[in-house]
Amino acid sequence: SEVKAAATPAARGGDPVNELMPFLDFVEHHPVGTSITGTVDAYSSHGAYITIAGTGVRGYVPLRMMAAPTPRSAKSIMKVDSSVTLVVVSFNGSRRSIDCAVPDMADRAIAEAAAEADEHDAATADVLLEQQAPAKEKAAAKKAPAKKKAAAKKAPTKKKAAAKKNAPVKKEAAKKPAAKKEAATTSPPKQLAADKAPVTKASVKKDAAKKIAAKKAPAKQAPAAAMKMTSTNKMTSTNKVTTKKAAAKKAAAKTATTKTAATRKVTTKKVATKKAATKKAATKKAVTKKAVTKKAAAKKSAASKEA
Repeated sequence: SEVKAAATPAARGGDPVNELMPFLDFVEHHPVGTSITGTVDAYSSHGAYITIAGTGVRGYVPLRMMAAPTPRSAKSIMKVDSSVTLVVVSFNGSRRSIDCAVPDMADRAIAEAAAEADEHDAATADVLLEQQAPAKEKAAAKKAPAKKKAAAKKAPTKKKAAAKKNAPVKKEAAKKPAAKKEAATTSPPKQLAADKAPVTKASVKKDAAKKIAAKKAPAKQAPAAAMKMTSTNKMTSTNKVTTKKAAAKKAAAKTATTKTAATRKVTTKKVATKKAATKKAATKKAVTKKAVTKKAAAKKSAASKEA
């Protein structure tokens, strides 16, 4: 007895066409190119659905895989409840659909489906690479600080090792002066041996002469140092006197220049006032002369009129 398909007559949009387990079982036992038989179930706008015999799954036959040229509708090629022989062309895992074709159209349909699958795989690979690139960059960015931290941790260890290596050398160097001091402390027996030597009158005289010379030498050095100090003090005092004289000369020169400038201003003012006074006197004289001449002329004109 034939197993009936569990799916609805026409799957909507992205809804799966078949149940998961029957679909996987069919894909396992019916690879691309396998010949199958089925019964036409229903029509769609671009093809027809069939129930594949003995499998419990449904297949789909697009219009372009029914005949060449492509028919306008599936009704002109297939009838509902009629039995047809088809070839498996491709699978769509997301929708669990099985595309089939008429045997005469199978080879071309399989080639087209393979080309479309390659394009789809390439596109999905590009998308995956684009998605993985930011993840790789983030991973690299995380690794870089980790390396820096590791380097920073290693640096103090190197410094500590260097400090440890240098520390014993310093200790040895510190031990050497101590050894020298010990040798110095152990040397007095030689001095004792020198002390044991017999004391003579000549040696006593030499020692007394050396002491007197040593006393005289500081006495000589002291006057020389005093002479140097006095000479330096004299030089500094003379420098101070010269600087004071130079300052006094500059001040006197400044006062002289200011006095001369003041006298020049006074003389210029006096000359200006004299010139102004002479101008005023001349103008007054001219005015009086004009007035006298006018009066004389008036008198003459009046006398001539009377005559």
